[in-house]
Amino acid sequence: MASDSLSRHVTRVLTREGVRADTAQLSIPLSRLPWLDGGTRLTARSGRATVSARLDRRSGEQVMIVEGDCDSLERECMYYSEETERLKTAMSRMQANERTEARQRNESTWLRMQLCLAGALAGLAVGILITLIIKKKWQTVF
Repeated sequence: MASDSLSRHVTRVLTREGVRADTAQLSIPLSRLPWLDGGTRLTARSGRATVSARLDRRSGEQVMIVEGDCDSLERECMYYSEETERLKTAMSRMQANERTEARQRNESTWLRMQLCLAGALAGLAVGILITLIIKKKWQTVF
């Protein structure tokens, strides 16, 4: 099987950052609430924090929807997502290596048992042969 010489290896360096306490405050006077009716969105941003408000109709009644966002949390989520993926990959490699090592240990244990059995049988055969030779020599001497 040919290997691809154009394979690409990507290394990302992600650092975990502490989440700085950025807050964004959106003040809407009650007199301006009717202006939000036409799909208007009011937004405020401060540092990494963003907040927005709009009016929406749900189930026949008017509802105010307020959304908040912080860039550093997105970075933190990306860090943990990448770290989780890296750990999953490392764990699958370790499991594959462990299975391979276990299989090799089982094969080497069986080979050792066979060698020990062959050595014991060879020693027994040599012992019997030497005993027979010595017995014949002793019979001829005495």
